[in-house]
Amino acid sequence: YGAGGFDAASSAATWDSGDVAGAAQSVQVTTPLASATYRAYVRVGQTVNGVTHWSDYAYTGFTVSVTLPADPDAPTLTVQTGRIKVHVEGNTGSATTTHLEVKRSDDGGTTYEPVRLTTDTDGLITGTSADIYDYEAPNGTLMTYRVRALHEVTTGNYVSSAWVTATATWTDTVWWLKCPESPSLNMVVLPDSLPGYQRPVRHGVFQPLGREDTVIVADTRGAPRGTMRFQIDTPAEQDDLDALLDCNLTLLLQGPAAH
Repeated sequence: YGAGGFDAASSAATWDSGDVAGAAQSVQVTTPLASATYRAYVRVGQTVNGVTHWSDYAYTGFTVSVTLPADPDAPTLTVQTGRIKVHVEGNTGSATTTHLEVKRSDDGGTTYEPVRLTTDTDGLITGTSADIYDYEAPNGTLMTYRVRALHEVTTGNYVSSAWVTATATWTDTVWWLKCPESPSLNMVVLPDSLPGYQRPVRHGVFQPLGREDTVIVADTRGAPRGTMRFQIDTPAEQDDLDALLDCNLTLLLQGPAAH
């Protein structure tokens, strides 16, 4: 509460229940509220001949005061072969830090996504300190990483500190074939061909009885597909490539920035 010119009938609210049908006497706010002073506005409506007639708004004020964990240190970023190492470290605050949340951006911080973890917990780390590795940062792209501290109030519900950020760029002159879900299989490869590209046509050719001409039934073209050949020089390289193919997981091919 205190936003200049706020009008409950037309201004954007911190949280809006929308119309609640029936004679409900209460509604649960479904998003976390930061520490601040608020007003909860409510109005009631009655439908007459298909038209809802609304009362004026009434309000009640309330205050949210939540103890937050301390802001963590800015991520410490180390560029390593084929990856960026992200070290995150929490600090002691009014509320204990139970988790750290780490996200990354490849567009200068316009959009973020969780850093992939082997624990598959959507960028959420239990504890106050960790080293994580981003193998999927595009080669030659400035990456922005942000981290915040969380305090778990109840299972799965958190209060958080502010975000702190840092940037780094990973650059390499070789090609990598990676398995993001099992990075121990990552290997350097040497392309030996340009990638192929096909859009197979899906159609059937029929020769009906008694007709000289054929009948062709066509549908949309199939998804793009193609072949890329790699140069293999040693049995060890062949074994490594076979291990990548045998994992049956999605693979990532990364080339130098110039490509």
